[in-house]
Amino acid sequence: RRISVELVEQQVTVSGRGSSRLAIRCPAGTDLVIGSLSGSIEVRGRAGSVVVSSASGGISLDEALSADLRTMSGRIAIRSVTGQLRAKSASGSASADHAGRADIATVSGSVNLVDVKGEIRVHSVSGDVEVAGAGRDPVTVKTMSGGVTIRLPKEAHPNPRFRHMSGHPRCDLVTGTDCEVAVSTMSGRVEVVAR
Repeated sequence: RRISVELVEQQVTVSGRGSSRLAIRCPAGTDLVIGSLSGSIEVRGRAGSVVVSSASGGISLDEALSADLRTMSGRIAIRSVTGQLRAKSASGSASADHAGRADIATVSGSVNLVDVKGEIRVHSVSGDVEVAGAGRDPVTVKTMSGGVTIRLPKEAHPNPRFRHMSGHPRCDLVTGTDCEVAVSTMSGRVEVVAR
């Protein structure tokens, strides 16, 4: 295995070839740009702005101020992103425990967002989508097939807009103008329920 390390104007570039494990330690809050052709990428601890691109392999992230995560195949798992979270996977699920705002795109694989403070946007071809928002910002979900569950605070009064080909959408909350909830799907259940 061959590894090279280059330091230019406080930017460290690490590159190498081979299939061995590579571990890099840096101060908390460091901005990270990571690229990989194959293999899982794991970011532990608290990072600043994180950008990850992988052709093949899962991505996991503990904490970041913002994140832009992309993989062709593999699961994306996030614990906490303070600001904007962007994630894209052609094949594999995407999940996040906490995010300020979220923009998620998958071709096949489920999406699960446990707690998002701001706007939520999800685009999926197939796979179940389950998201939980704060009830103040728009929630937009577009999918071809798969169930959609949107969880909002029980005191929220969403303005639901459903476009569906089959099934009967359900909204358990009293409607109003607190936030727009737009769901477009060809098949699968659609429900807006209390958190």
